[in-house]
Amino acid sequence: MKIKRFTLSLLILMSSVLCVSNIHANQWLKSKYKVKKILSSDKFIIDFNGIGLPVSLTYVKITDDANAKKILNDILLGNKITIIPEEEAGLTDTGMQRVYVFGRLNGKKCFIQQKLISEGYAEFTGGKSKSYKKLLSILEKAGSKNKVSTSGASSDKSQASSYCSELYSKKYHTISCKWAKKMNPKSRIIYDSMESAEKAKKGPCNSCLFSRVGELRKMKYASAKTKTSSSSSSSKTASSKSSSSSKSSSKKVGALFGIKGSKYFYSPVSKSLAKVKSSDLVSYKTVKDAKADGKKPDPRSIRLDNPVMPAPKGKECIGRALPYMRPCRRETDHESGLCVPCLNGKMR
Repeated sequence: MKIKRFTLSLLILMSSVLCVSNIHANQWLKSKYKVKKILSSDKFIIDFNGIGLPVSLTYVKITDDANAKKILNDILLGNKITIIPEEEAGLTDTGMQRVYVFGRLNGKKCFIQQKLISEGYAEFTGGKSKSYKKLLSILEKAGSKNKVSTSGASSDKSQASSYCSELYSKKYHTISCKWAKKMNPKSRIIYDSMESAEKAKKGPCNSCLFSRVGELRKMKYASAKTKTSSSSSSSKTASSKSSSSSKSSSKKVGALFGIKGSKYFYSPVSKSLAKVKSSDLVSYKTVKDAKADGKKPDPRSIRLDNPVMPAPKGKECIGRALPYMRPCRRETDHESGLCVPCLNGKMR
């Protein structure tokens, strides 16, 4: 009798466990779960009855991580979503459940996998499902439309992004160039065309873009010819103006300073000038004047020929700004290359 009672109690327990598991399965399908954290472009964590449960998007291969992650952040993060697990897809390598995901965008229901595929940020990997054939057919249609729409654009993108350069490099290359393959991907810059790279003051590579180098040389030679022909007529007036301006500029005080007996020239913000007498200072109007006198730029106050600091770009100030002597990023048109705050540096 005791054995019979024990078996009966076991059967009752087993049936109750099965009922609970069925309830959980139904609850998983019907309930909405809040997204706690986005892990990557296809994985995120939901609040599953107080437990952080990581899940993964099913039948999708992400092709654009940044944009896909942005969509997940915009639509899913912090919101309640509907999740349907796909058992036939199996678990991921890390043991995450693969799921279909539905959120809300502008008050309407949004199938996340379908949106990622249609936007071109993911590809449909294919799969089989007896339970969710409709969802699979929606993904298949989105994948076939995306292939048709992006087949022509893919060649344009490959042509558009066929030039690259590094952050502090003066040259740009084709992506197939041997020097482009050696670049650090973190500092690599992609350009749509040769013109956009040249606007950023990058020169063509001598090995992969030799023909473009020849074209630019011809253009420079032609422009130099036109300039000489136009300037020859007004050379007399220009010479008279230059002589008068030189007289007036000779009265001006220089913007760069050298110290007698020193091989460097300094900007007015340099601490090296603080204890120097005015009689020991030599003033220069431009960098050329200082270099002509045999002086080198002081690396602590000027960014020219400085291995530590990046060289100035365009109309950037050549100096290093107070108080921490970081690169001065202000623009200037002054003949010395220094901006107004650097020209008005504290000096005894």
